[in-house]
Amino acid sequence: MNTALGPAGGRVGWPGTPPGTGRAGQALVDLVGAAVLFAAVAGLGFAYTAGGGAARDTLFTTLLINATVVVGMQVFIGNTGVLSFGHVGFGAVAGYAFAVLAVDVEWKQRLIGDAPFGASEASLPVDAAIAVAVTIALVVAFVVGLGMIRSGTSTGDIAATVITLAVLFAAYEVAINWTQLTGGNRGGISFRPGTAMAGRSHAYAGFGLALVVALLYRSSRFGRLARAGREDDLAARALGVNPARHQMAALMASVALVAVGACLRVWLTGTVSPERFFVDYTLLTLTMLVVGGRNSVTGAVVGTVVVTALMEGTRTLSGPDVDPGPFDVVIRPGLTDICLGLAMVGFMILRPNGLLHDREITDLLRRFNGNRAQGRSPSTGDPTGPAVSPLPGSAGQDRLEMVDVTYKIDELVVLSDAHLAVARGEICGLIGPNGAGKTTMVNVMSGLVPTAAGRTAVGGRPMDHLAPYRRSRAGLSRTFQNLRLFGDLTVRENVEVVALAHGASAAQARLLAAEMLELNQLGHVAGTRARSLDYGSSKRLELARAAVSRPRFLLLDEPTSGFSEAESQQMVGQIRAIATRIGCGVVIIDHDLAFITAICDRVYCLDQGTIIAQGTVAEIRTNPAVRAAYTGDGW
Repeated sequence: MNTALGPAGGRVGWPGTPPGTGRAGQALVDLVGAAVLFAAVAGLGFAYTAGGGAARDTLFTTLLINATVVVGMQVFIGNTGVLSFGHVGFGAVAGYAFAVLAVDVEWKQRLIGDAPFGASEASLPVDAAIAVAVTIALVVAFVVGLGMIRSGTSTGDIAATVITLAVLFAAYEVAINWTQLTGGNRGGISFRPGTAMAGRSHAYAGFGLALVVALLYRSSRFGRLARAGREDDLAARALGVNPARHQMAALMASVALVAVGACLRVWLTGTVSPERFFVDYTLLTLTMLVVGGRNSVTGAVVGTVVVTALMEGTRTLSGPDVDPGPFDVVIRPGLTDICLGLAMVGFMILRPNGLLHDREITDLLRRFNGNRAQGRSPSTGDPTGPAVSPLPGSAGQDRLEMVDVTYKIDELVVLSDAHLAVARGEICGLIGPNGAGKTTMVNVMSGLVPTAAGRTAVGGRPMDHLAPYRRSRAGLSRTFQNLRLFGDLTVRENVEVVALAHGASAAQARLLAAEMLELNQLGHVAGTRARSLDYGSSKRLELARAAVSRPRFLLLDEPTSGFSEAESQQMVGQIRAIATRIGCGVVIIDHDLAFITAICDRVYCLDQGTIIAQGTVAEIRTNPAVRAAYTGDGW
């Protein structure tokens, strides 16, 4: 049995890795997928350029470079869900840095002879200049990313998107006004005639690199956890994912590829000026991404090809060789821009997921190998799943405790000196009328809301200053009163990403997911998107997802809400089986008193933010304060 880091930093046994299902096998599929995409585009380009002249050669080279930029943008936008207008701004940084470094000294002295930092007195070979320019762009992206990612994770994606827009305009203003280094609007920086890009080897190399990096990132742990945050940031954090970390990783990989494409674009055209990396190019690249499908690397490539063909068609249609007759006023001026705008708006309204949504060439390859999507659930031998090692420690000593917790919203006291204690191996209920503060208590335990006073601890370890994802890794896992699934991910992927966040390898996560899905009667829908599940299956998926990390304590917020009596009784068996399998304690909020009676060892009753009673089910049933506040005479 392999080991991996478990909650609280302990070593926990994960199921063994089946042969041939590790990261190396996935990487091979990604590399083959990149090769297939590369060959398809190269073949298309060969056919297109075979019967044409220099104009067709230039158009296809431009397509390769644009595809490099768009695929780079997809790494960030597609995996994090943050719409970025600033990647072209980062490209401008790289493009100008490349031009300053690559133009020969004599020619540069004529253009920017007074450049600071001695930039006009040195020159680098093209490949070295690209490497340095990419590094400079990455430094800028890291600094900007610190603010962008922090803003995005604390206040939502809109703040992060606004920051990226500011990057675009800031880069444009610097390019215009720092004339000593950039040449400003008077002509920018140009290469000596005859020294611009010749041939397509660098364009092919940039495109191939973008495909490999994007597909490898997509299937990596970082990529999969970033997509969990994309689907539901709050749920991801509560289940052990740190979206800020994975968004930063996506940003750096993305900017690196965009910077390579920007350098190649400058070299191909032989010049760089502020307008080349501003609104027009941003609109173009975003349209390519939206049309193809921003959640798919293959879609990014397809969108680039489709929009390039559309642009070439509109250029021909509005050219002097076509007589539009009475439609001249409509067709001639700005036809390309009109079509790009219509394509962007049309797809966002009529087909917001683009042509391919999140479908990938690698999905076809895995299906061809009989390994659909992330792979079929491997056989575990035992139909109930592989044996799982409970976390180390005595159940009696390992306790979840809330002590004298107070939570306020402005002057409204939601919780007042609330307390709760549950040991591992124990199932504890939390009941109370609507608005009593039950979900707020779970939110406090999982770190989603701050407290004004009191403390929360797991096994004696204080949790109060830990972020939600750190609390999850310390042994707290939860479900939600309102469903918070990762809707665009499959049922299997919903469970696997949580195991990945807690240290399992991809193959181990697959085994753990298979076990939990079987325990919750979801194995038959493992390949279905979570958003397509019925309500009952969605509730069971939340339970499987919360349990797969083998937490010390499961916090279940109304797990039987909307269930029939028979389904509630079935859930009793499922929760008990999971708690026994992983050796955890359970805190359950529910209004179904028959369910609470059947499953709980002890019960707390909350009313108006205060615990008014605690004890066994029998003791709570006969407590007059509970009857008055919650049950009346009906329990």
